[in-house]
Amino acid sequence: MNFDIEGDKLGFGTDLFSDQKTLVESIGINDLNAELGKISSHLVHESYMLRKISE
Repeated sequence: MNFDIEGDKLGFGTDLFSDQKTLVESIGINDLNAELGKISSHLVHESYMLRKISE
């Protein structure tokens, strides 16, 4: 695609051809899965509000 990303990271992604560690390499797969499995109170609230509006 011919573009550069400063710092070799974008969102959760890391350029695999860079010297930067990926998120899994940095914190480990078990810790990553634990963090991704946490429930966000903000998302729960927004979901509740959307349901109330659509009722």
